[in-house]
Amino acid sequence: MALYRVALHKLCAAAGGYTWTNVYHIEALGANDACAKGEAVADIEKDLYTADTVIFKATATPEAGGTGGESSFSKTGTRTGAFADL
Repeated sequence: MALYRVALHKLCAAAGGYTWTNVYHIEALGANDACAKGEAVADIEKDLYTADTVIFKATATPEAGGTGGESSFSKTGTRTGAFADL
Protein backbone atom coordinates (compact mmCIF):
# COMPACT_ATOMS: atom_id res chain seq x y z
CA MET A 1 0.00 0.00 0.00
CA ALA A 2 1.09 3.55 -0.69
CA LEU A 3 0.52 6.78 1.21
CA TYR A 4 -1.79 9.33 -0.46
CA ARG A 5 -2.75 12.91 0.34
CA VAL A 6 -6.54 13.03 0.01
CA ALA A 7 -8.18 16.46 -0.09
CA LEU A 8 -11.91 16.78 0.57
CA HIS A 9 -13.29 19.86 -1.20
CA LYS A 10 -16.17 21.69 0.49
CA LEU A 11 -18.54 24.54 -0.37
CA CYS A 12 -20.55 26.65 2.08
CA ALA A 13 -23.39 28.49 0.35
CA ALA A 14 -24.21 30.49 3.51
CA ALA A 15 -20.73 32.05 3.47
CA GLY A 16 -21.14 33.46 -0.03
CA GLY A 17 -19.89 30.36 -1.80
CA TYR A 18 -16.76 29.96 0.33
CA THR A 19 -14.75 26.82 -0.56
CA TRP A 20 -12.05 25.05 1.40
CA THR A 21 -10.30 21.70 1.68
CA ASN A 22 -9.24 19.39 4.47
CA VAL A 23 -6.28 17.12 3.74
CA TYR A 24 -5.86 13.59 5.09
CA HIS A 25 -2.97 11.17 4.73
CA ILE A 26 -4.39 7.76 3.83
CA GLU A 27 -2.83 4.41 2.97
CA ALA A 28 -4.41 2.97 -0.15
CA LEU A 29 -3.88 0.46 -2.95
CA GLY A 30 -4.10 3.18 -5.62
CA ALA A 31 -5.64 6.55 -6.47
CA ASN A 32 -9.16 5.12 -6.90
CA ASP A 33 -8.95 3.35 -3.54
CA ALA A 34 -7.67 6.55 -1.91
CA CYS A 35 -10.60 8.53 -3.36
CA ALA A 36 -13.05 5.88 -2.13
CA LYS A 37 -11.56 6.09 1.36
CA GLY A 38 -11.81 9.89 1.16
CA GLU A 39 -15.49 9.58 0.30
CA ALA A 40 -15.93 7.32 3.35
CA VAL A 41 -14.40 10.10 5.49
CA ALA A 42 -16.85 12.56 3.86
CA ASP A 43 -19.73 10.31 4.96
CA ILE A 44 -18.58 10.84 8.55
CA GLU A 45 -17.77 14.56 8.16
CA LYS A 46 -21.17 15.49 6.71
CA ASP A 47 -22.65 15.05 10.18
CA LEU A 48 -20.50 17.99 11.36
CA TYR A 49 -21.96 20.47 8.85
CA THR A 50 -25.39 22.00 8.32
CA ALA A 51 -27.36 21.66 5.08
CA ASP A 52 -25.74 24.79 3.59
CA THR A 53 -22.42 22.93 3.31
CA VAL A 54 -21.66 20.37 0.61
CA ILE A 55 -18.62 18.10 0.41
CA PHE A 56 -18.31 17.71 -3.35
CA LYS A 57 -14.99 16.16 -4.35
CA ALA A 58 -12.03 14.07 -3.21
CA THR A 59 -8.66 14.39 -4.90
CA ALA A 60 -5.85 11.93 -4.22
CA THR A 61 -2.14 12.58 -4.78
CA PRO A 62 0.53 9.96 -4.07
CA GLU A 63 3.04 11.14 -1.44
CA ALA A 64 5.87 9.58 -3.48
CA GLY A 65 4.82 11.36 -6.69
CA GLY A 66 3.05 9.92 -9.69
CA THR A 67 -0.48 9.94 -11.02
CA GLY A 68 -3.32 10.85 -8.71
CA GLY A 69 -7.07 10.63 -9.05
CA GLU A 70 -10.31 12.46 -8.45
CA SER A 71 -13.82 11.49 -7.40
CA SER A 72 -16.85 13.79 -7.59
CA PHE A 73 -19.89 13.30 -5.35
CA SER A 74 -22.33 15.32 -3.27
CA LYS A 75 -22.54 14.92 0.51
CA THR A 76 -24.79 17.55 2.10
CA GLY A 77 -24.39 18.43 5.76
CA THR A 78 -26.95 16.81 8.07
CA ARG A 79 -26.37 18.60 11.39
CA THR A 80 -29.13 20.68 12.93
CA GLY A 81 -28.85 22.90 15.98
CA ALA A 82 -25.79 24.60 17.41
CA PHE A 83 -22.34 23.09 17.86
CA ALA A 84 -23.04 23.11 21.58
CA ASP A 85 -25.64 20.41 20.88
CA LEU A 86 -22.99 17.97 19.64
